[in-house]
Amino acid sequence: MEQRRLLRDSLFNLSASVLTALLGLLAVPLFVSGLPTAEYADWIVMIATTKTMTIIDFGVGWTVIHIVAADGAKLSEETRAQLRAVATILSIFAVVIAGATFAVGAIQFGDMNGYRWAILVSGAVMAAVSYFNTYNVGILWGLRRYDISGTIIATEAGIQSAGVVVLLLMGGDIVAVAMWEATVVTVAGMVKMVIAARLCPESIFRPTLRWPKTSTRLIRFSLTSQISDGLTPLFWNFGVLVLGQVAGPAAVVVFHIGQKIPIALAGFVSRAAEVTMPAASGLVRMASDAHATVAISSARIAVALSVPAVVTIWLIAEPFMKLWVGDGTEAMVAVMRIAAAAVAAHSLGEGARYFLWGSGRIGTIVAIQLIGTAVLAVGTSVLFVSGQFDAVYFSALQAVAIGIMSIALSAVTADRAGLAGRVYAARVMRGLPLATFAAVAAGAGLHTLWAGMSWLWIGLVATSVTITFLGLMIAFGLEPEESAAIRHLLRRS
Repeated sequence: MEQRRLLRDSLFNLSASVLTALLGLLAVPLFVSGLPTAEYADWIVMIATTKTMTIIDFGVGWTVIHIVAADGAKLSEETRAQLRAVATILSIFAVVIAGATFAVGAIQFGDMNGYRWAILVSGAVMAAVSYFNTYNVGILWGLRRYDISGTIIATEAGIQSAGVVVLLLMGGDIVAVAMWEATVVTVAGMVKMVIAARLCPESIFRPTLRWPKTSTRLIRFSLTSQISDGLTPLFWNFGVLVLGQVAGPAAVVVFHIGQKIPIALAGFVSRAAEVTMPAASGLVRMASDAHATVAISSARIAVALSVPAVVTIWLIAEPFMKLWVGDGTEAMVAVMRIAAAAVAAHSLGEGARYFLWGSGRIGTIVAIQLIGTAVLAVGTSVLFVSGQFDAVYFSALQAVAIGIMSIALSAVTADRAGLAGRVYAARVMRGLPLATFAAVAAGAGLHTLWAGMSWLWIGLVATSVTITFLGLMIAFGLEPEESAAIRHLLRRS
């Protein structure tokens, strides 16, 4: 039952993320052709500013998920009081960050002509609404209703993209686009609030007029969650900052382009794995075998989703780069392949990280992340002193740091789940080596038979690798409970 629910939640969460990303691409050609470059650039700056300003919520969103999942649909009086405190804090954040977003945008623009006022207001509104979304999506995720949240998020992205396309085709300007996007985000936020309140009336967004009392444990969990959330992207983004200062712009370009697709894959893996957090939060008072089931299933789902894509990246990296960028991409190909290997290690650690997070071991997670950060810092110094500081070597260092963290997180997870390390590893990796070897063989065979380099060739390699891997996993790698979960989901579909 738990395998079925984790798999379903992962697929809903991942599908919503993929659909949102794809729908967001629809309007890009019309933005480029239908708007003056200066207006489009200003809108990009405003969106980036809004996203940057709303990153900080001091971990409150994860705290909502954790405390709701720990109680289930019937919330205790203590949890309701904690949610009122969270609602109060998020309301303050919404006002403060909306004003800060407007101010930072105004400083960046300098000259405040007509359309810039409109996009500043739109950005501020979207910044404010994001904090209400943090609360209500947290309620839905805490209740493990990823089907509802995924549907709302994907529908919001579809309506938003469709409206932008229509406006631009009708000759609309950036003011119309900005107001449309702000309106859709606001309405979608209200829908999430209503649905969350219907599913769990005790969780309705209800701030208090005075500063709320919060437990030290809750504050510690929230702040540590924010630290962990901030450290996670560091391992993928640190290279761009360091390479630009030491190795020059060319190294930054090589590193950025080579990592672009693997980083996107890492994001999708995280989206699939994060459903483990509320699942683990609800295990506090359950038997150890339930902990083992969630820990192993979450790791297997993340790894199984990433491995076919990682194998595909390794096989198509060279022809893909030639088609995408042109000749002289040897360093980019190397970076792409090393980053893909890092994603494979990342996928193993992500399921473990979210399991420990839901189990309340966020301090352990941060400690392991700090060890990874130390490896990255020491390795960077060694590369600099040895004169080997370039995009390829730094990619290898990055992969090592991520691999060390993933192994450490997996070891702690095995202990938390009451399993010996070897037993945990054997169950997580069941069927994966055979399926991976077969996928590599299928892709390499097609690579040999079809020498021409084209997008069709790349698509065929990717398809053959994925089908072969999934076929072998289903035939020989799945545990009985996982097979039953897949059959149930297929019947439902």
